[in-house]
Amino acid sequence: MSLRKLLLEEFVPTKELEEMDKLFENSEELNVYKLLIQKAEDKFEDVGGHGSSRKVYHYNDDKVVKLAKNAKGIAQNTKECDIGTDRMYENILSKVHYCASNNVFLISEYAGVLERDEKFESVTGVPWISYLIFLSWVDMRLNNKLGLYLDTSFSGNETLEQTFKYMAKNRSDKNIDENDYKLIENSDFCQEIEQFIADYNMDQLGDFYRMDSYGVARREGGDQIVIIDYGIDSKIWEEFYL
Repeated sequence: MSLRKLLLEEFVPTKELEEMDKLFENSEELNVYKLLIQKAEDKFEDVGGHGSSRKVYHYNDDKVVKLAKNAKGIAQNTKECDIGTDRMYENILSKVHYCASNNVFLISEYAGVLERDEKFESVTGVPWISYLIFLSWVDMRLNNKLGLYLDTSFSGNETLEQTFKYMAKNRSDKNIDENDYKLIENSDFCQEIEQFIADYNMDQLGDFYRMDSYGVARREGGDQIVIIDYGIDSKIWEEFYL
């Protein structure tokens, strides 16, 4: 399906627009749109990133296009455009290269879908299960939420070391190493994730517990694990998902 047909059929009717070009406010952006149209005629490769709000297609070897299907998608694109252009966190986020002024689409860095725990660990130095426990600890400490693995015995005042010791003792089914907190403390990736969550008040971390929210970006220094889906905060969640 061409980009024009895709947007006309799935997005424009909700905006009641007669011409696609009216979505764009300046000629430079319209030229980008026309380039996308030309690419779409050869058919974008579907990268499988389809949800209720957006579709994701290859734009070229190292970029993808995220197309909003509705108001939810525009809100998520808007959030990602705001965050993804912050070079302070480019080591942990897929970079956003271009945003339409109306946020109908954005062009961002392509990162191959992360499919195996072993790949996450080989790049970050942290086992996937230990990362999820760390993320749950951050969720409790910053957002007062239990996250994916913590239970009601946690108060939010526990140290990371105490959390891992408790989890290793009480969740033996997960094969948790109680000393993995040391890996977390020495992981640049984990420390930047925690700082990012705090700086941007990311209080809806549900997608962050999903492996398909991460990808492997090809950077100059080698493979880098990055978050590829970070467009939901509490405001968007409450407006569109509750």
